[in-house]
Amino acid sequence: MLNVDPFLYVASLVLPSNRNHLPSPPSLRMDTSLGDRRTSLLDLESKLLHELSVVRSNLNQLCPIISLFPTEIFQIIFAFCGAHENIRSKYRLAFTQVCRHWRTLSLGMPSLWSTIDLSDLPYAALCLSRSGEASVSLVSTTCTEFVGGVAMAEARNRICKIDVVSFPNSMLRLFCSIVGFACEFPNPKMSIPGNLELANLNTLALRIPTISDPVDLSPFHLGSVKRLSLSGVGVCWETTSSDLKVLELSRLPGHLAPTMEELLGIFERAKESIEGVYLEDVSSTGVDEFPPWTERIQAPCLRKFSVSSRSREFVEAIVSVLTIGPHTEVVVGCGGMRMVVVDGKLVDPEAKEDDTLDTQESNAVVVEDRYPF
Repeated sequence: MLNVDPFLYVASLVLPSNRNHLPSPPSLRMDTSLGDRRTSLLDLESKLLHELSVVRSNLNQLCPIISLFPTEIFQIIFAFCGAHENIRSKYRLAFTQVCRHWRTLSLGMPSLWSTIDLSDLPYAALCLSRSGEASVSLVSTTCTEFVGGVAMAEARNRICKIDVVSFPNSMLRLFCSIVGFACEFPNPKMSIPGNLELANLNTLALRIPTISDPVDLSPFHLGSVKRLSLSGVGVCWETTSSDLKVLELSRLPGHLAPTMEELLGIFERAKESIEGVYLEDVSSTGVDEFPPWTERIQAPCLRKFSVSSRSREFVEAIVSVLTIGPHTEVVVGCGGMRMVVVDGKLVDPEAKEDDTLDTQESNAVVVEDRYPF
């Protein structure tokens, strides 16, 4: 009897010379039986996993933190945890995967998914689909390169806040996706048929990095925006709301910045509601040709007034019209020098030394760069 190495025997079965060998009917029956056996085992595994999941869910229901709290309490806790802005949105909602009960509750809370973080587009699309009919906020925690893929036009009337840091092309692409209009590049200006207005938008914060050129979004009408913060972005200034509370403008060249007439028109419309004005590195055109404003603008709710500009005429034109009350914190700078406001005029605090100037000087500080971009 020959002593045959079993490994050589097995190897001979898979040699190229045996590849064309047709399996015999018993081999076919054996393969079929193995396939059926594998299928039945997979079905059994799926059934056992489902039963184990049910057991785990029942055990979770016996946990005090799950069994004792009513659904309303959980909704309050979930809303509080979901509003934590110091954690990236992907991990901010990790608690929803604790158990089946929490997952079911979270899926029934559209407001929990209302923050759409554009820094992670796949996750943003997921949150948008789960937000239902709730108002949504478009945010970006980092400088975002928006490439599309999120159906923004469907949520156009639900957007209540936009807080985005982005490059010019990405900014244009984002707003064109909101209006549902194709964006062509290179194009430093948003060109769409008609105007863009978001009826429920109340907070708008757009920032372009300093390494990029400013962008023109003049077709965008501000409508009901109450908090407006723009850095390197121009819009339609004549459409600001009478309920505007905060105005922050920076890095706006002359062709994108509001003219003096438009700027004072913003103050005039919002004189009963404006609480904070922050203007930095804004070069408004038409200061020399602008006729004197007939009446001073009273802003009783104004609490913070901060202006920094290279043009002294620009600052003087504003303070000569906008009345600054005794309870308003004043921060004024011209050409890198601190100034004080006395009776609607700019005065160098070192020019005179009297009690009036000393009182006003206590409210004047050197303007610092408030914008990281």
